[in-house]
Amino acid sequence: MLDAQNDLRTRLLDLDTAAVSDAMDSLGICRGLHGIQQRVPGTKIAGPAFTVQYQRLDTDGAGFRNAGTYIDQVPEGHVIVVSNDSDITCTNWGDILTTMANLKGIAGTVINGHARDLEYVRKLDYPLFTRGVYMVSAKNRTGVRALNVPVDFDGVTVTPGDWIFGDENGVLVIAEAHLAEVIRRAENVNRTETLIIDAIQSGISLEQARRQFDYSKPWEVQETHADTPADFVSHWKARADFIDIHYHANPDTYTRRFSALEAGRAYKKLGGAVILKSHLGDTCSVADTCRTSGLPVFGSTSLNAISGGVHLSVIERALSIHRSNAQCGRLIVDLPTVVETAHKSTLTRLYANTSAAEYSQQIAPISDDTGALLPQVLDVLAFCSANDIVISSGHARKPEIMALIDACAALGGIRLLLNQPANPISGFTAQDLVALGATDWLFIEQTTLTYLLGYQDKADFFQVLSEVPNLIYSSDLGQTSQMTPDAWLQKSRDWFAQAGLSQARIDEITLCTPLRMLAP
Repeated sequence: MLDAQNDLRTRLLDLDTAAVSDAMDSLGICRGLHGIQQRVPGTKIAGPAFTVQYQRLDTDGAGFRNAGTYIDQVPEGHVIVVSNDSDITCTNWGDILTTMANLKGIAGTVINGHARDLEYVRKLDYPLFTRGVYMVSAKNRTGVRALNVPVDFDGVTVTPGDWIFGDENGVLVIAEAHLAEVIRRAENVNRTETLIIDAIQSGISLEQARRQFDYSKPWEVQETHADTPADFVSHWKARADFIDIHYHANPDTYTRRFSALEAGRAYKKLGGAVILKSHLGDTCSVADTCRTSGLPVFGSTSLNAISGGVHLSVIERALSIHRSNAQCGRLIVDLPTVVETAHKSTLTRLYANTSAAEYSQQIAPISDDTGALLPQVLDVLAFCSANDIVISSGHARKPEIMALIDACAALGGIRLLLNQPANPISGFTAQDLVALGATDWLFIEQTTLTYLLGYQDKADFFQVLSEVPNLIYSSDLGQTSQMTPDAWLQKSRDWFAQAGLSQARIDEITLCTPLRMLAP
C-alpha cells in the first residue's frame, strides 16, 4: 500500500497543476483553492491532507495559549491543511512550525490564512502555500477548534485524506478515490500537449496539430504516442532546458558541496536535470529518493573496486533501482574511475571520512599486460548491448579506450560514452576526437573540470565545443571549492558566446544529444 502511494506521489510530482486540473475537468471535478499562492519558488506539494480548523479566541482570556502543538500528531508525508476561515488579522504559520515540519518529513502546508517568517521558510525550501503574508502572531488570538475534520476554503471543502497537489500555478484538492485516474489522465494531457508543441515547432499549423492529436480530448491515450524513445525525448524536452550528466554530490569518496537533495533542488531551480556520479559506486538509490520529492535527478553507477568492481551483479543491482519509471532513460555505467596512473590530480580534496580514505583507492583494472580487455569487461559490454545502458569509459587510458571502441563496434547495440577524454589519463585532443567520426552509438563528453584544471587550452576547449560530433557538455563539478550549478551555467554561457556557438549547437550539446544518448 505504501509503495503504491509513493508511486502515485512520484507521478503526481512529475506533473503540473494545469495538466491535473484539465484531467479533473474531464471527470467533471473542479476543486481548485482560489487565491492560495506558492510562497517558496520552485517547490511542489503532494500528499494526503491532515486538516486543522482554527477558531477566533476571546482576547480577554488570561494566560498563554499556543495553537501550534497539533503538529506533533501529523504523520510523515502528509500535507497540513489549515483553515483560519480567511481571517486576515493574524498569521497561522512561522519559523518554528516550519522547522518541526521539515524534521518530521511533512510534505508541506496549505493555509486559508496568513504566514510569516518567509525568509526562513525559503531557506529550508519548505513547500508553503497561503492566502497571504502577515507578521502578527496567532498566539492568544486563535486556537485549534478541531483536527482532521472537513475544512472550508471559500466554498471548496477539504476532507481528511484528500490529496493536495500544488505548484506555482496554485493548489488542487483531489479525492483519494479519484487520484489514480486523475494522474493517468493528466499524464495523457501532458503527452498530447507535448505532441502538439513538437508538431507546431516542426512547421504545421496549430489547427492541424490540435486536430491531428485530438485536442478536444487530450486526456485520452494518443495511439501515435506510446512509450517509445521519442516519448522519453519529448517528455524531458518539455521539462528541462539542459541536462548535466556528470555532477558529484554527497555521499561520495570526497566531501562535496551539496547533498543529492540539495543538488536536485539547485538544478530544478535552474530549469535543468542532473545525473549524479560517485566514485563509491551507485547513486541510483539517492536519485530515486530525490525523484519522490519531484526533483529531476537520475543515478548512475561506477565499477570501482569498492563497489564490487567490473562485475555484472553491480550493474544488475543498479538497474533494479534505476528503473523506477518509464522516464528514467538508460543507466550510465562507468568503468573504473580509480585506476593505476602516474597522473596526480591538481585538485585539493578531503576524504568524506576515514573509511573512504582507507578503502576507496583500490584498483580495478580493465585490461591485461598486453593491453587486451579483460574477459569480465567483455561480459559487461555484452550485457550492455542487451539492456538499456550507456557504458562510460571511466578513467581508461587511450589504448584501452580505442580497444573499447573496437569491441563495442564488433558487438553492436551499445552506446559508449568517452568520459572527459581530455583528462591526462586518456589525453585525447579535439583533433583526435573529430577524427573518430560520427556514429549513432559513440558519444563524447566535454567536462568543465578538464578545462578549469588546465588539462586543455582554450583553443582545444572551444574546438571540442564547436566541432566534435555527438558531443555532450557537462560539469564534473561538486567540490566544496568549486562553483555552484548556477555559477557554472552562467560561466558556460560566457564560454559558449566566446566560442561563437549558435543556439542550435548549444541546445544540441546540452540537451538534445544527452537525451538521444539516454533514450531507451
